[in-house]
Amino acid sequence: LSRHLQAALSGTTRAAFVSGDAGTGKTALLEAFATSAMAAHPDLLVVSARCNPGGGTDPFAPLRRCTGMLFGDLTGNVAWWLAGEDQLDRLQRATDLVLTSFCASGFGLVDTLVPAPSLARRAQLATPKIAAKLGGWRTGQHATPQEPMMLAREALFDQLACTFAAVARQQPLLIILDDLQWANPASLRLREV
Repeated sequence: LSRHLQAALSGTTRAAFVSGDAGTGKTALLEAFATSAMAAHPDLLVVSARCNPGGGTDPFAPLRRCTGMLFGDLTGNVAWWLAGEDQLDRLQRATDLVLTSFCASGFGLVDTLVPAPSLARRAQLATPKIAAKLGGWRTGQHATPQEPMMLAREALFDQLACTFAAVARQQPLLIILDDLQWANPASLRLREV
């Protein structure tokens, strides 16, 4: 995992899979890795989600949880793994970066993968310059919470991938999806983007 992270930090996008039988410590390994990676890389952002057994009723639940963390919704069942105040602080300090990336690539994610209330809370933490960029979202120049954009799945995943990539170009981003064997097939199609 450390070699994959080093390659990613050097600019090569990476995906790594941890596999094994139930109860062998895969989740504990991922948590320990994320903790040590954050200690070694003070600017690393970590977002994570668990997939629901049987795929759950929400086909995009793991993606929604990751975007929820990135957009500062760290309550309830959105957040799976939090290393504590350090991770929270890093995510809060990345507010302008996350919102700038969202403005460039992700308006179609509102109320599909990024809840409008989470975006509104995060916008309150932004600098005036970034808040002004979000003004279009709030004034109806873009989709509003009352009239969300309905995107084809491919366009939705493209916006999500572009938003994640825009963040990662400025600050390293580690995305952890646990229990991927339970992911809904709709969420797994993200890998095709």
